Amino acid sequence: MHNIHLLPLLLAVASLAQAQDEAGANVAVDEVAAAAPDRIVLGENERFQPPLPLAGNPMPEYPAALIDRALPPQTVCVQVSVDVDGKATGAHPVSQGPDCPAPGNAETAFFEAAARATSQWTFEPAFRCVFDYKPKPREVCGGEDTHEEPQAVSVVYRFTFEVANGLGAVRLGD
Repeated sequence: MHNIHLLPLLLAVASLAQAQDEAGANVAVDEVAAAAPDRIVLGENERFQPPLPLAGNPMPEYPAALIDRALPPQTVCVQVSVDVDGKATGAHPVSQGPDCPAPGNAETAFFEAAARATSQWTFEPAFRCVFDYKPKPREVCGGEDTHEEPQAVSVVYRFTFEVANGLGAVRLGD
């Protein structure tokens, strides 16, 4: 059996492309970590497919009430729980390591904006691919001798909110 940490797998899942919010601010997100309380343990005949965010998921908006304050960039992380059907079932602030500052170090409104948006997201669900045999390295799931077992997981996303040229913007975390 292989112990697989979700962190390295989910770090590579996706960065979502920049989008325009209604106020004209640029918005983007960077996935930084997995936050599942337990490791998924894979057998030699298994592979893991992390959840993939779907196009059209709503992006957070820079809180309008904070634009005039011209705050320095604020980085926040939110943990998004994803059920076996690929629906976000909740989102809350997290601080995991140096890339995710403690929730008290940023304005609450930024966490609320990120959690409000990500709690509405949908994903291609995560799943465990089970082969009827020991697969070759990099062999993909989908043949007649495989089946998929849906997995509920949690994923952490990092957002950096900033004011640029008088406009609130959200960009990929640094």
